[in-house]
This record gives sequence, structure tokens and C-alpha cells, in this order.
Amino acid sequence: MSEEPCPACGASPQLVWVHGHAQCVNCGTPVIPCCTGVGQELDEQTFAHHAVTVEDVLAAFDRCAGPASAVTLQSLLLEIVQHEDCTQDDARAAVERAAALRRLVLIDGIVRRQG
Repeated sequence: MSEEPCPACGASPQLVWVHGHAQCVNCGTPVIPCCTGVGQELDEQTFAHHAVTVEDVLAAFDRCAGPASAVTLQSLLLEIVQHEDCTQDDARAAVERAAALRRLVLIDGIVRRQG
């Protein structure tokens, strides 16, 4: 088991093994890739990949929204992709984690910060 907190949500290091990979029990983010230790077959970028955290999403929301209380999902995704150098799928997954953790509210393509 990893001693590091989850890179996506910051929860304590509690992992569950699912189909050969370990994921955070809090948010479901894969923390240990499938088939770790197989050798050269693993893509080296898997280990260098920077997971977009909920805190990264909230910071992107603040940059994007400024004094406004809401932003479009598309503008938030663009801000995350540009600032975190990640794919749009990674950005969307991070926004969905933030919404699942009730840090953001996402309704009809509009994102609001909660709390």
C-alpha cells in the first residue's frame, strides 16, 4: 500500500485493487497502474503523468471565473488543459471528481463553486 495521499483528492492512502490496478477508495482514481512491474511494456509516461487534482480544478475555476460566480464547463476545461498540460479527458475527469466531492456544482454546462 502506498504511503502517499491520493494525488487526485488528497485523501489518506487507502487503496482498493480492481482489475489489476489499485485505486483510491475515496475518489476512484487509479494510483498504481495495471500490471506494475511487467517491465518495458509499460508506457514510461504512465509514471510521469501528472494527475490533475481537485485543488488544481478549484484553482483553475478561480482563475477562470475571476469575480464571477460561475463559468462554462468548456472554459474551465480549456483553462485546466492549458495550465496543467493534460488532455481534455483528464481535465473532465478531474472536474467530475470535484463535483462528486461536492466542491463544484455542474448543471447544464455551467460550473459553480460550492462552499
